[in-house]
Amino acid sequence: MLNRAGRATAAILVGITIFTIAGISLHVINLSDGTIDRQHLRQILRFQQQKETVIRVSSSKMKPQSQYENQQGKHHPPTQPKSAQDENFVRKESPISNKESKSPANQTQSEQKDMASSAQIGTEKANLSQDKHEQHLVASNLPQSSSPSERDISFFVFILGSSKDIHYSSLVESLLRSDLANNTQIVVSLDGPNAEMQGISNRLRTRFRVSQLFHPFACSTAEQRHAFPKYGRDKLHARRYWKYTCTKHHWFWAMHRTWSYFRQAQWMFYLEEDFVVSKHIGTVIKELMKVADKSDEYLGAMTECRDNLWTVSGLMKRATWNNLLERVQFFCSFNDYNWDLSMKQDFIRNQGPTKYICAQRNFAFHTGQFGTGLTQGQHFDSQQELLKKIQSSKLKFFTETDDWTSLNGTTVGQLHTPHRGLGAFTSEDRDHCLYIHRWFQQRDTSTTLAKLN
Repeated sequence: MLNRAGRATAAILVGITIFTIAGISLHVINLSDGTIDRQHLRQILRFQQQKETVIRVSSSKMKPQSQYENQQGKHHPPTQPKSAQDENFVRKESPISNKESKSPANQTQSEQKDMASSAQIGTEKANLSQDKHEQHLVASNLPQSSSPSERDISFFVFILGSSKDIHYSSLVESLLRSDLANNTQIVVSLDGPNAEMQGISNRLRTRFRVSQLFHPFACSTAEQRHAFPKYGRDKLHARRYWKYTCTKHHWFWAMHRTWSYFRQAQWMFYLEEDFVVSKHIGTVIKELMKVADKSDEYLGAMTECRDNLWTVSGLMKRATWNNLLERVQFFCSFNDYNWDLSMKQDFIRNQGPTKYICAQRNFAFHTGQFGTGLTQGQHFDSQQELLKKIQSSKLKFFTETDDWTSLNGTTVGQLHTPHRGLGAFTSEDRDHCLYIHRWFQQRDTSTTLAKLN
């Protein structure tokens, strides 16, 4: 028989056990939007066992912002970095242990089976996951040029944006003062119409050819449309954590859009609104492309090099985009709301290209470390304070880099280490991603057949 103290201790232990089990159940329901998903359950159980806190369900700590700001692939629920130096900690992926790395793709047989099943389900549902109105949205955002030569360029600059007008204005200023060739094609894709951001884009037209796109499934218009990504198939209930998925969906749609439109392009320079580039960026990217073209094993290059990550301020080959499309089921099914981490894991696990050329000096600067978004950068009490900080940091960067007229050497970076996804990319996100892919795939196939006939 237990004494009074022993009975009390036993009661506490039982209570903790029940609370823990209930907590796990809540994780499963929250992450899969009300339905229990076997793959999510397996991941969450591992997270619990390893005491990881990458994904939290506490509403007090999980407060999505008004836009999907800061698209460096590091808008992470829910912990926010205190400074730019903390970003790697926030983005830290959970490594897959050696015990789990028995297969060539660094997955257990069970994980491979679940991934294949998930991809198959997504493929089957892709044609049915969107209604006719949303199919019209995709088509309405595909303007055609009357001049075929305008599409037959070999290189273009791409900018992904949301609503960070202060940051974006600095990026435009840096491009206008750079040695990037006049009439270079620049594509700007925004998260829905935004008059202020569009006005800033128009400044680029004084030197460059500019194409303006708007993501048809934008977060900024989701409530107005009462549709994806905020609302799921039932159109009744808002999906949890939907804002965190915005950038991956926007990026994937926009990449399909631009690579298919500029049919002869072999290189893309990828930027986001909260970056600035150096004065001699035009010279530098030419030198980087020349080095990367020496071998097919290079996926591209980076003007601001990152260890174990190809992301913003990077140059991408068309061959790399094609490699991603060959592995698209993994990309869309991988449970991570970051496009760059998803592509990284896709290439690592599925024998894709993993090496890239790095400039030895940084020719781009991330102003997104200032201001708040889905990733908390340095907080400022007013827009004026934020503007002042961005301006001073930008001028400091210009002063340091204006004399860097050439590449001055390169190194080789490489993607490595399989990791689990950071979550929040549900089955509906997967289905939408595959739907977008199949839409463009069928469209390009139909266009090709029409030409042959």
